[in-house]
Amino acid sequence: MENLGFEALDSDVCLFKHREVDILVVLYVDDLLVAVPIVMLINRICDGLKAKFELKEMGEVKRFLGFDILCDRSNRKIFILQETYIRALLAKRGIEDCILAATLWLTKMTLPATGTWALVTERQKTYAKDTGAINWLSYGTRADIAYIVLRLAEANAGLL
Repeated sequence: MENLGFEALDSDVCLFKHREVDILVVLYVDDLLVAVPIVMLINRICDGLKAKFELKEMGEVKRFLGFDILCDRSNRKIFILQETYIRALLAKRGIEDCILAATLWLTKMTLPATGTWALVTERQKTYAKDTGAINWLSYGTRADIAYIVLRLAEANAGLL
């Protein structure tokens, strides 16, 4: 990336900014996302990347790393959602038709103390994995559930 004129940001080593032109590149394992103010710059960057790496162009971004991305070009806005990810999680557990709760944390709700389960059942393992899956939501687009996910993760500590 340095040979192509990019520098990794100090705040995130997966995010690169071009030294001369207004271009950002997100690189995560084998997924790459290019953001530019002028569309013709994408071809220039992709040509440079293709000269060094095997690259498959997917067109305008619709999904990236489990996020749905909607672009409103006329208003110069980008929306990041995780609806597809949430629906897949619900379908995997067979609860697509669940009823929404009025509150995220039920009053007087208690969880077992950290690591108090003597024998870990398959159901508890599944529960811990599900908690990890919804943790991705709290990091991505649902900061409002971060406290709840933290509490659930604490209850799962020592299970896996």
